[in-house]
Amino acid sequence: MFARDPATRRLAARILTAQAATTIVIAALCLVFAGRTQALSALAGGGIGLVANAYMSFSALRPISVRGFFRRRAYR
Repeated sequence: MFARDPATRRLAARILTAQAATTIVIAALCLVFAGRTQALSALAGGGIGLVANAYMSFSALRPISVRGFFRRRAYR
């Protein structure tokens, strides 16, 4: 499985969407059962994780040229 094929990109998008939905649901549950401060904390924590995973996914799945790939490998 290549990292730049459409199926992998769709999978990454689904994972990020599921993570965002889970963050919202947990924050809503915290708001109902624990209060506003805990809900904001859950939202902030989930948002931090989502941003980190989105950055990792986009940087790993960005298109690169073959020449750029070998040029980067040559200077390591």
